[in-house]
Amino acid sequence: MEYLNEHIALCGTSVKALDLSFLTSGVLDLDTTQPYELKTASGFSVAYEWDIISDRLKWHGEIHKALGYSCEEFPSTEKEWCNIIHPDDCECVQKFVYKHLKTDVLYLVKYRVQRKDGSYIYILDYGTALRNSCGTPYRLIGLTKLQENVIQ
Repeated sequence: MEYLNEHIALCGTSVKALDLSFLTSGVLDLDTTQPYELKTASGFSVAYEWDIISDRLKWHGEIHKALGYSCEEFPSTEKEWCNIIHPDDCECVQKFVYKHLKTDVLYLVKYRVQRKDGSYIYILDYGTALRNSCGTPYRLIGLTKLQENVIQ
């Protein structure tokens, strides 16, 4: 695992090829007319919401098709999502997401997820928590960018 800084990690990849220019371009756009409706931007292919209280993942986009799954068999909870993360990357991903939930610092993690055919593909995952008036996170919203190369 390589670290760009204490908030950004690359699991199973090299720092050299990562373009972070989108971080300064308003990547995450919440539409205030529709509560928590997510819009993708800056080349990200899928937006998602994780309701932390109910542990439900809602995907905005067709990531299931890109990874070869039907809509019904695609992960809809944190545990199910972790089950398709490469075993060498899962702890890294969880560490950065939970650090964000505790400290509200940016997280950006590049890691491998398993396609239905057993191959792996890198994704770049960026997100932020929505918090109640006490600062407790109740929803995580994020953007995921699938990388082009499939890893056999």
